[in-house]
Amino acid sequence: MTDEKYRITETMDENPNSPDWMLTGFISKKVALFPAGSGLLARKEEKKLLKKGVYAIAIRNPNKEDVQSLNDFNYGPIYVTWHAPTSTYLDRLIMRTDINEQERRRRIRDYRKKINTTKNYSVTTNELTDKNFKEWYLLYEKFVLSKKYGLRLIPTDFLKQIENVRDNFYEVIIKDTSGKMVAGLILELISGKGILKIKGSVSDNSGENRRKHFILRAQEEVYALAKKLGLKIMSYGTDTAYYGEAVSIGLEKFKASLGYQPTFCCEDESLREIVGATQLIKVLDKDEPYILFTFSNRNDKNSRLEIKKNGESLNYSEPWLGIDLK
Repeated sequence: MTDEKYRITETMDENPNSPDWMLTGFISKKVALFPAGSGLLARKEEKKLLKKGVYAIAIRNPNKEDVQSLNDFNYGPIYVTWHAPTSTYLDRLIMRTDINEQERRRRIRDYRKKINTTKNYSVTTNELTDKNFKEWYLLYEKFVLSKKYGLRLIPTDFLKQIENVRDNFYEVIIKDTSGKMVAGLILELISGKGILKIKGSVSDNSGENRRKHFILRAQEEVYALAKKLGLKIMSYGTDTAYYGEAVSIGLEKFKASLGYQPTFCCEDESLREIVGATQLIKVLDKDEPYILFTFSNRNDKNSRLEIKKNGESLNYSEPWLGIDLK
């Protein structure tokens, strides 16, 4: 729907091929998208847009006047990229000073108990192979793309697309005792930035596998490979900065629990126009819980990201050890 002053985005339910979600980060919700410099108009239209069933108002790449005048709008990145220093979960847990020794021991026991659920499974790390990628892709289609808003972020011709840089890609594969793949990660070495990135992740969570912590186990291999390659940073990829719509709050909590830090950065320069964009956003329909990352200093896009739950600022549940990963 288009107005000469703003545009209401299409949802994927209305048009599965619509690219609007890349502009706002919203897949299933209608967003009124205003151009930069239209902050006063956006505020004026709030009640009307809510009656039209619009979920949120957004101003993409707002100008300075918009940022300063719309204090009740959240200002932050449209996408966040999750980084962590190259170390194991236990290493980071030992370094923490904000928990007592009893709590530290409890978390260590809990972590080892989860890892132990995969003790009868084989785990291998190698350069990406055609055979394992094809089997991995079957899991990807079954457990990721089959979801209502599952996005095909890794295309079917992925191997052809990367043939000139194939040496930069690795695999972590987990198989059961019969040799059947049950989980796997596709990893990308971003050598110019010293980053090992989880490009794709999938696990079979059916039946008894629901109680297995495959991805947690695979993370151990990511740490080991990053260390072997001499890399300082591990990446858990890029999500929308708004959790609770197509991307669940649980995913944010999982990545944070592993020590990954949400950052505003772009690992792939070809995607800078999308991933490097900012927005002012105000959620009009607040019936559903959400988590949103915003700039802690509205005048500084390089400031630490702040987390808001249903509009209220929260302290991080996991500290980032004072490591600057910008």
